[in-house]
Amino acid sequence: MADLRERAQELWGQLAPWQRFVGVGVILSIIGLLVVLGLWMQEPTYGTLYRDLSERDAAAIVNELEAQGIPYRLSPDGGTIETPADQIPAARLKLAAKNLPQGGTGYELFDQGGLGGALGMTEFMQEMTRQRALEGELARSIMTIEGVEAARVHLALPEKSLFAEQQQPPTASVVLKTAPGVRLSTNQVQAVRFLIANSVEGLEPVNISIVDVEGNLYDAPLVDEEAKLAVATANQIQAESQFEAQTQRDLQAMLTQVLGPNKAVVRVNVEMNWDAEEIESTEVAPEGQVGSVARSTQQEEESWTGAAGAAAAGVPGVDSNAPVDAPTYPEGESSTGDYQRRKIVTEYEVSSMKVRRVKRPGSV
Repeated sequence: MADLRERAQELWGQLAPWQRFVGVGVILSIIGLLVVLGLWMQEPTYGTLYRDLSERDAAAIVNELEAQGIPYRLSPDGGTIETPADQIPAARLKLAAKNLPQGGTGYELFDQGGLGGALGMTEFMQEMTRQRALEGELARSIMTIEGVEAARVHLALPEKSLFAEQQQPPTASVVLKTAPGVRLSTNQVQAVRFLIANSVEGLEPVNISIVDVEGNLYDAPLVDEEAKLAVATANQIQAESQFEAQTQRDLQAMLTQVLGPNKAVVRVNVEMNWDAEEIESTEVAPEGQVGSVARSTQQEEESWTGAAGAAAAGVPGVDSNAPVDAPTYPEGESSTGDYQRRKIVTEYEVSSMKVRRVKRPGSV
């Protein structure tokens, strides 16, 4: 050991001053590098807790993390918060208990250390994580609209079917909390509908329901007549598909009971008649038949009873009627008269019955 020290001193004495300076610098650099490496290895790995946060949510989350004693790092724009990867699940649970963030979680669920990056997840869990992330991202996008303070999006995504005619359409529901005294305009509601519809595969704007926290339904009118026609056509196709699926299930269940499972395959194709028909007819009952009604009746009766006038006598002519020296003749015998007349006029109201039949569309 003493020999090693003496040899080192002898070697050091043989070095030039500049060589001694370089040697000391190298030794100090190595020591500093080892210290930095040791500190870096002791520092925990950070993962994304939440991203794309609003200023309100970011401030509330930072205050809660400080109160819980959880270390964090804030991005320069203030929209992303990172915490040690091993503390992310616990931090999210504690923040969820405080209803934070109000905008929900987004695609940070798939970041390293998050829930989406956990090993051993089943396909169902991965799909649910993807749906949660999509709902959170949509809610955050909706909250960027002026007047919207909070939003929640619920997606109903049916499972993929092997047959296109059996595929059920996806639906969505949105709950909005607007600023006091603010109600979204028609254009804003329409924008929300198309934002969600264009973010989810196969989702039609007509299948999106939007309500506010007070339970008021936002019913946005369609853009134009072409859009109305397109939605009506889509509704008809959906009605036919539902009828086909229900009929097919009923027939399949009946054949399964008779033949046994997996012994028969049923395919149903339905074509519905969507033409609306309105028929109006008038039925008339002829006069005298059942159903004819007398509108008015006029009845006249005339009768006369009394003595008849004296019978004419004498020779006709001027001389016989002259007042002077006119001869007289005996009167004829008196007689009595009897006269009766009856007239009845009846006017019938021709009975009619109007029948109006409306044939609803949708018949098979």
